[in-house]
Amino acid sequence: MGVMKKHFQLAILFCLLCLELAGFCNCGGASICREVERKALVDFKNGLKDPNGRLSSWIGLDCCSWTGVHCHNYTSHVIRLDLRRYGGNGSLEGEIRPSLLVLNHLRYLDLSENYFKYTRIPTFLGSLVSLQYLDLSSAGFIGRVPHQLGNLSRLQYLDLSYNSVDMVGSHWLTNLSSLQCLNLNGVNLSEAKKCAQITKHPSFDI
Repeated sequence: MGVMKKHFQLAILFCLLCLELAGFCNCGGASICREVERKALVDFKNGLKDPNGRLSSWIGLDCCSWTGVHCHNYTSHVIRLDLRRYGGNGSLEGEIRPSLLVLNHLRYLDLSENYFKYTRIPTFLGSLVSLQYLDLSSAGFIGRVPHQLGNLSRLQYLDLSYNSVDMVGSHWLTNLSSLQCLNLNGVNLSEAKKCAQITKHPSFDI
């Protein structure tokens, strides 16, 4: 019985280690923020206007504990940035700085329901190649949707709806081989060749 109990304990430890490596549990304690990523987030914050103080928790050394910031439980890399405006929390405005590129493990980025008035969707977002989820809906963007977003081959969810943006050409959408959900409601598609390329992709739902 003692040998079986020992084997069982080792099996449990092995399973916990696997889960932690995958980032699904925090079995060994809290994540500790990586300094280079903390500095990148501070620079990103400095480009924003935050009249309601939504990012008031963005102080101190451990960015993994900041509002909207989620880190991998084992590597401590920032993997999720959820800055969606919920209810009456007040909009974030201003500049989306390319310091986000330092977060090269970022899988999830939600800037929806904010008000980045009179700014374009940053082309550098197409370099965040680990992104699986990108929501920029109802965020006050204008101008053309950058074709650089076609570099996000791991992207599974893309929401650009209800912005004053134009789709000029849609060939880059065919590069999004992992895409399962696409929302372009309210986007001007008149220059996208009537979405000929878009509708060919079986997983696109617009």
